[in-house]
Amino acid sequence: MRLGLFVTIFGSVLGVLTLAVPVRLGPLAPRDQLPRLAILPRCFAVTYPSGDSAYMPTTLRLEGAYDPSVAPERTWYLAQASPDSWVEAAWRPWGTDSIDVSSYHGPRIRIPARGDDVAGQIVPTGVGTVFDGLLFWVRRPVHVRRIECRPS
Repeated sequence: MRLGLFVTIFGSVLGVLTLAVPVRLGPLAPRDQLPRLAILPRCFAVTYPSGDSAYMPTTLRLEGAYDPSVAPERTWYLAQASPDSWVEAAWRPWGTDSIDVSSYHGPRIRIPARGDDVAGQIVPTGVGTVFDGLLFWVRRPVHVRRIECRPS
């Protein structure tokens, strides 16, 4: 009788904790300042094999200027995404071989730094619950192809 009561209470508390306790869902971005880049903008067409792209960009434009609206301490470069579902998009190198493109409270698109037709992944970011982390926030594939940039 006591064991059944204990298991019931313990299971209830554990269930509430999985819905209420915040956990970090992805890696934090580095806070080191980035050097100024003298590069031409790079543009990419983005497709999502999983078909889950309702709020994700279909084109990206990565520029070498800092984005002070996103990170005044110069840790992110300016990016433009369309359609305009991504607000305050920005990008930065991630390690020596990848680029992270992100927006305000959105997942990151992590792509290889080199190559014109590459596969990347959508990386979860931010804070969610244990329930979110276990069921919803998985890394999904993304396909990125370099395209010609239109004048801005």
